[in-house]
Amino acid sequence: MKLFSQKGFEQTTIRDIAKNLGVSQGLCYRYFKSKHELFDIGLEQYANYFVMATKQGFSDKAIPLKDRLLASPNFFELEKKLDNSYLQFFYKPENKQYQILLSHRICKKMCPILSDMLKEATEQGEYSFNQPDTIASFLLFGQLAILLDESRSESERVKELTEFISSIIDKYL
Repeated sequence: MKLFSQKGFEQTTIRDIAKNLGVSQGLCYRYFKSKHELFDIGLEQYANYFVMATKQGFSDKAIPLKDRLLASPNFFELEKKLDNSYLQFFYKPENKQYQILLSHRICKKMCPILSDMLKEATEQGEYSFNQPDTIASFLLFGQLAILLDESRSESERVKELTEFISSIIDKYL
């Protein structure tokens, strides 16, 4: 990701990647069909980091569902703990499409986790979610419009996300 950040995705070649790693270009092609595949692996690692960090915030089942959701770290908090080369790449204006791709991948990975949490809250009588898969998808993908809106400050977006999640969850009490 560091190299993609420095040179841009389109300008980075397998030759550049091999040189940066100190290996032959042929060796890169032996393990990766293209820079797209290599980039996808980096994207997957980044998405997995977000999922694992967020999932840790959900682990204490003694805490009510809504409190766990609201207390889990948000994307902005998690990003501050990351290697800066990831951030530099994804937040360049010319890379907005990759930021959206990453956001969608994170949401897709989080959907089954959140859906299971909603099902469990229903089984325990805490809430009554009749379509947990749909609600999980709506909560996660619905956040993207707020998260990706760079016309507002980070704190404004976090406040709006908190209100969004609270209002949706409260409808199922």
